[in-house]
Amino acid sequence: MDINKSEFREIFIEEVKEIKNKLEVDLISYEKKQNEELEKNIKRYLHTLKGDFLTYNMKDKSELFHSLEQRWLNEADKLSLISEILEVVENINEDNLFQPLAEKSEPNVFELIVDFKNSTSASMDLEEFNQALSMLSKLKGQEFLYIPDFNDLEPESLSIKLSFLIEISDRAEFEKNIENYLPSKYFELKAVGEKEAESQKKPQADVEFKGLESIKVKTKRLDSLLGNIGELISTHSSLKFFKNELSQDRQDDFEELVGQLQKVIKKLQTDIFSIRMLPVNAMFFQFERLVRNVSRNLGKKVDFEIRGEKTEIDKSILEKLMDPISHMIRNSIDHGIEDHEERKNKGKSEKGKISISAYYEEGEVVIEVYDDGKGIDTEKILQKIKKENLVEDWQILSEEELFSYIFSMGFSTKEEATEVSGRGVGLDIVSKQVQDLSGRIEIKSEKDKYTSIKLIMPLTISILDGLTVKVGSYMYVLPILSVSETMQLESENLLLSHKDEYVVHRGEHYPLVRLHEIFNVENAVEDPFKAITVIVQAAGIEFGILIDEIVDIEQVVIKKMDLSYEQARKFIGATILGNGDIAFIMDPRKLYEYLVEQGKGGALCKMNF
Repeated sequence: MDINKSEFREIFIEEVKEIKNKLEVDLISYEKKQNEELEKNIKRYLHTLKGDFLTYNMKDKSELFHSLEQRWLNEADKLSLISEILEVVENINEDNLFQPLAEKSEPNVFELIVDFKNSTSASMDLEEFNQALSMLSKLKGQEFLYIPDFNDLEPESLSIKLSFLIEISDRAEFEKNIENYLPSKYFELKAVGEKEAESQKKPQADVEFKGLESIKVKTKRLDSLLGNIGELISTHSSLKFFKNELSQDRQDDFEELVGQLQKVIKKLQTDIFSIRMLPVNAMFFQFERLVRNVSRNLGKKVDFEIRGEKTEIDKSILEKLMDPISHMIRNSIDHGIEDHEERKNKGKSEKGKISISAYYEEGEVVIEVYDDGKGIDTEKILQKIKKENLVEDWQILSEEELFSYIFSMGFSTKEEATEVSGRGVGLDIVSKQVQDLSGRIEIKSEKDKYTSIKLIMPLTISILDGLTVKVGSYMYVLPILSVSETMQLESENLLLSHKDEYVVHRGEHYPLVRLHEIFNVENAVEDPFKAITVIVQAAGIEFGILIDEIVDIEQVVIKKMDLSYEQARKFIGATILGNGDIAFIMDPRKLYEYLVEQGKGGALCKMNF
């Protein structure tokens, strides 16, 4: 098969990646808990890689994985092989996949060929010989190279030929010692690099062909398809505005057609989203290797656990989160988990615990990295930010505000950098990438007990169901999942307290926010009893938003905005409505954070009277 053809190269790269990933996961799992199923899986993956490389005539890599497969089958201490196999797998990547392996300057792998073809009287105790080989060399595998045809099995001409793959340090010394077990005329020693492939075709088992259960599709093609769905949604919204242009007797037919079109779009959109959704375990398994390597590097004992591995999230979001999560896990091992002596002194188990969890919450997906280490020292953070004049001495900061500083560029309470997680540079990357994906971060920590960092992300970043509202002459969209209810205020529903307004509803008191004041909108309805109040929720807090009118409930396509403008930070993005107007999509959480920054945070806490 011609590997130079681009379509074959892409298929081959994807196949090798997939098998390598599975192999890594099972090797690390086997290191923790040995069982027969994992053992067979590892053998199968090594065998598959051997065959794949041979198919594309990459004999050096095929022989390498053949050697690893044979050693895996024959060595009793399989745990001693795991690090070596992982290193081989890691060193073969997309950059060097099609390049020949670097040759060893002093090859010490040989093929020992034992051949009784020229004698009918020679005899050898195979078990004794195998033991001798294990003592004199590192046995890497064995296989039958030649077995005579059944019709040739006559006592006078019976013959057999065996091959052993071995690793030795001194060829001459080995040959001298092996002669104690077998005369030299019956064996031959060849350096692996000198031999030519010797193989006999064996009958192949019947292969049962089944229909394909899945196909691989490039993400770019799905992105393009999703983009077209977005255009279709916009077109559908525009169609609704033509209804009034039709004669009265055709409007009902037109409405029916638009409704049918909406159902088709919704079904198509759901199908596309389901294709893009990926179980988090498909990528989280890579962190097993990261935790193993970093904890060994630092001499720490760490147990790693993945939870909620079947939770699904948009593939593009998950891919962009891999680096941020990697930074968080490195920091957990380096800064969070104590060494085993310190943990013993604190009354903790010697092994630290790190877990990564994924689950759904209020229409969003939460990815949480947890460790049971030393926690975040808020006193150290406070000292650091005061030392760097980031706050005034008189300022009182909440725990949440203190935690937010660890995501500042270059911020660290450590005096010296480490090779593993540096000096805090990684965490500002986490914050930026999460914000770029319209997500947010929540931190909880208790000194000497634990740290929990949550990345709270939208399920998708391209289309959402929204409530279109009007304030003055401007149109806005509220994510429907953030809307609790809408209401028309009566006099008993409004309460004034210290110049702040509250909505009294069902025994609760919700702060009231006037959008026209925040966005400087003119000609808006200012009388709260003539306007409409929308109760929204953000950051676990509910508050009321005063608007002029509700226009529609519809799906909107999110268009990204330039967040360098301060006003733009209050929005997820913008969208184009069916009539061609531009509407900003509000982010209730960012709106809440903005109000807190403006010193109105006290008004945004639910009050109990």
